[in-house]
Amino acid sequence: MGARQRPAEYGDSFNMKIIVFFGHHKVGSTALQDFFSKNFQSLLDKKILYPMVDFQGLSLMLAKCATLRPESDDVRLPINAREAHNALAFKMIEEHRNSPVPPFHTHLPHTSQMFHAIRCQINAINPDHVVLISEVMANFGTITSSFFQRLKKEFPRAEFQFIATIRRVDEYLMSWHSQRLRFGHKLAPLDQGGLETYFDGIHFNYQRMIKPWIDAFPEANFVIRNHADVMMNGGSIEDFKVQSGLIYPDNMKPPSIANPSYHRATFELARRANKDLPPESAVKARNFLELITPALELPKSSQIELIGEKARLEMYDRFAPIHDFLGTTIRSGPFFSDFEKVRECQPIHYSEATEVILPQLGKHLPILRDEVARNFFQKNLTQ
Repeated sequence: MGARQRPAEYGDSFNMKIIVFFGHHKVGSTALQDFFSKNFQSLLDKKILYPMVDFQGLSLMLAKCATLRPESDDVRLPINAREAHNALAFKMIEEHRNSPVPPFHTHLPHTSQMFHAIRCQINAINPDHVVLISEVMANFGTITSSFFQRLKKEFPRAEFQFIATIRRVDEYLMSWHSQRLRFGHKLAPLDQGGLETYFDGIHFNYQRMIKPWIDAFPEANFVIRNHADVMMNGGSIEDFKVQSGLIYPDNMKPPSIANPSYHRATFELARRANKDLPPESAVKARNFLELITPALELPKSSQIELIGEKARLEMYDRFAPIHDFLGTTIRSGPFFSDFEKVRECQPIHYSEATEVILPQLGKHLPILRDEVARNFFQKNLTQ
């Protein structure tokens, strides 16, 4: 017998393609991550690897492949398995600038061990495609170019494709503001100074998000998608299937979770709760609002204005050169065909929506067990 062939070293395969979805936030990445992690086993049949990065994720996927944890039983995987590449991105940021990983990602190894775990999976499985999905990576370009060099070092001979989705800036910022309320952040209203906090970062300056990736990987294929087009194409999962060009197995399991925004009528009360209440009670207050929203008579969320005319005009003027960049670098012509709508206010100011919701809270308050949160709503009812 001849000598057994030594497995290829990590990244030596010229045929391996790495597809990186690097954001934005609030564009369907949670559903996309849940979809890929849930279908880990069936994707391997098509030589597509959605790699794990820690002991928990690897253990769960081992059980899945051994049929000890059937895909049909997956309701909600732990976040380290579901959003493995967010965990990797957070850890890379922490190691670069000593910025703590969010507490929902626990017991993470060093990034050298994370990349080693990916290397072992690639060597053992020999996939044709590796898929990395992380909206946290949208921040890389504003932190350090060394993150890009790290990816090149870890995958020295692979072919790269990068996919990102961006939303019209006004719609996006309202959705991201909602996400920050969910995180418990203490925020100013968007029309009272809150908007200004976003101007210099990736949540407003899409050029700062995208251009460093293009500069670092000039030979790579970039697919930057308009969120409106993604939704017309069936949502983040269906659109990713098309843009990635991969052949997927039949009968894949749908995602179990998504990351919806709060109804805009609840924004101001959630904002006040974050500002005025201890964190534990603020969580209870926000959960209460989210729970009772379907039972309330409210205007459509999309009809509620959070930004205001003056702030919208400033937003339009500041974003115009960024939109020009998108129109020249990403596609020929305006990237957002409806960009002019950035200047248009919705008919119902959020203060009016708050006045609509307040009288309806009283009959629901008995289900709110947290006394501090309950007193908070009672106080707002009587003001």
